[in-house]
Amino acid sequence: MIPNTLKNKTEKKGGKRSIFVLVILLIICSSLLTYAIVISEISRHEMPSYHSPYPETKPHAPISINSNLDFTYINGVTSGLGTKDEPYIIENWEINAKSKNGISIQNTSLCFVIRNCYIYGKYWMDGIYLNNVTNGTINNVTCEYTRNGIWVNSSAYNQIINCTVRGGYGIDVSGSNNKITSTIVHESVSSGIFLGSGINTTIENCITYDNSGAGILICSSNNLIINCTSYRNDAGISLEYASNNTIINCTLYANSWNGITFSHSSYNTMEYCLIYNHHQVYARGIDLSFSSNNNCIRNCTICNNWIGFSVPKGYYNNVLCPADDNLIYSNNFIDNIIQAEDSCSNHWNNET
Repeated sequence: MIPNTLKNKTEKKGGKRSIFVLVILLIICSSLLTYAIVISEISRHEMPSYHSPYPETKPHAPISINSNLDFTYINGVTSGLGTKDEPYIIENWEINAKSKNGISIQNTSLCFVIRNCYIYGKYWMDGIYLNNVTNGTINNVTCEYTRNGIWVNSSAYNQIINCTVRGGYGIDVSGSNNKITSTIVHESVSSGIFLGSGINTTIENCITYDNSGAGILICSSNNLIINCTSYRNDAGISLEYASNNTIINCTLYANSWNGITFSHSSYNTMEYCLIYNHHQVYARGIDLSFSSNNNCIRNCTICNNWIGFSVPKGYYNNVLCPADDNLIYSNNFIDNIIQAEDSCSNHWNNET
């Protein structure tokens, strides 16, 4: 017979053990529930759903063309001869660029058109990659969540028309005499449209918004930006080490920092632009800094910014780098908290 005292101790130990097991089970269940909720939120917010905006598209493997001989049916070419009158056509494809560039074309001077294609990925590979090519056209293509939506590298006389790029690093163009027209770039993790090395690129009738960097970033020379709209980016347009560019009739508004920034950039012209609603503390409609000299800014309207126009006397690598000899005239400054400030030597003739 078990003594009552020992029996009571055994029952107490058994009860404590049951409570302990119950607590552990509750903790595990709570953790699993929390994990399920977190996964659900990640899936809902971060994992995009892919839907082609073009009803005619059909699935196709990533396309890689590395020479004139690779324009074949197997590589997605549906028609054409590679001439100006009958370019090779790559069209109506839906491509998953998760493990390879969606469409890669290199080392060719033949004429080709990529159109009505939908390319998507998970930021690892590029949507469309052109390298060392001429006479290419990308028309009515949507790239979502690829590394670079469209990357045109060391190439000339190519056109990007009526395209949409979402996420990734937007559009990157280097080379000469390329053109980007009627294209939308948004939600890039960097700049929307980036012009690196090269000359004579035109950006026309484009819209850039909700990009983490500048809507348009220019680091090259002799380019034309005309009739573009840029809003809710870090900056609307940014010129860095850029010269002899022309910016005409652009609208820049509600960017988190400046409407347009000139940094180490000289001999550029900006005219007939509307820049407004940059309300963050010390945000500027137009900012000229770090040895940005001999620029011409005229016939622009700058309104409802914290600072309408700023020319600070800044230092770069502990060296004074004033922005001097800029021509700033026939501009309208309206309802900025500070209309303009100039700590350097520039030439003004404007209206307030």
